Amino acid sequence: DGLGDFGDESSRGSDDGEDTSFGQLVITSDKKQIKLWSRDSGASFANIEPKADVNDVLVHSSSDGLLLAGCEQPRLQVYFLPSLGAAPKWCSFLDNLTDEMEEKRFDEEAGGAAGAASAATAAAA
Repeated sequence: DGLGDFGDESSRGSDDGEDTSFGQLVITSDKKQIKLWSRDSGASFANIEPKADVNDVLVHSSSDGLLLAGCEQPRLQVYFLPSLGAAPKWCSFLDNLTDEMEEKRFDEEAGGAAGAASAATAAAA
């Protein structure tokens, strides 16, 4: 089956699944989902559930975070996972987008912490 030693029967997909290695991760898929697992611990890294049935999964390159899924629809589904690697040169705008999203998240977290500290200070006074 697609998941090998990772997980018990209840966590497995169908028996006609596929699996692929990607560095320290194993990528498994069945018709309904794509899972990325830690090769060492078996811990789940990511879970992708496309809207259409999955036929095949391809890692673009071992040095970038692009994952392609052939599904039961006219176009390939493309997923970018920045924690797997940088975007390929031909779509480097993805790196810029993820940098902007990370900055926005950092700013929101910093603003939220500052707001909570101000509220605590005001409440104590």
